[in-house]
Amino acid sequence: MLTYEEYHELMLKRLSKNWRRDWEIMRDRADGQSLNQIAAAKGISRERVRQIELKMIARMPLLGG
Repeated sequence: MLTYEEYHELMLKRLSKNWRRDWEIMRDRADGQSLNQIAAAKGISRERVRQIELKMIARMPLLGG
């Protein structure tokens, strides 16, 4: 069983990894890459890229969130 500290560290690493990936997806979309191009590069589905893009837009107050 994990201690609280081990669990906390594990979650921070996972959040950091996902946060970085999500911002890279937004950067790539802003650079004109298609959902298919990003999906292939990241090893995820086109639909997942679309979902991440929508999630990130919702988090940005100036972009509709």
